[in-house]
Amino acid sequence: MLRSQHRVYDGSGEVARTQDVWGAEGISAVALSFCRLLGLGCPKQAFAKIATPRMSFVGPRPERPEFVEGFEKRIPFYAERHRVKPGITGWAQLCYPYAADEEDTINKLQYDLYYVKNYTLFLDISIILGTVEVVLWGKGAR
Repeated sequence: MLRSQHRVYDGSGEVARTQDVWGAEGISAVALSFCRLLGLGCPKQAFAKIATPRMSFVGPRPERPEFVEGFEKRIPFYAERHRVKPGITGWAQLCYPYAADEEDTINKLQYDLYYVKNYTLFLDISIILGTVEVVLWGKGAR
């Protein structure tokens, strides 16, 4: 199962609205699927966001605001992961496979909270090296 965005089109072919969904099947963009296989989101957008001060290279992966609101209400300590800037890669991405449901999100939160508590340059370097290993050799959590 993957988390995705469902687009609803009007009669003219324009996107009328988008809806965030869990468990969407059949993502049509091959490039997006390949990037997700490697543990990357959309690289072009992600690197553009790093250039702004709102995001860093290493940190908990950002979540859609619609999901965050619900998670903060239902999952204890979820808001604590926002003490550091979100990042393209993080400890949870290296240690846990893709979160397909809320239970996986709770498990990934444990890794995010570990990162927040032990936020050091050494941990960031370890995460970067681990990410390079996953991208180049396909090792790591799936």
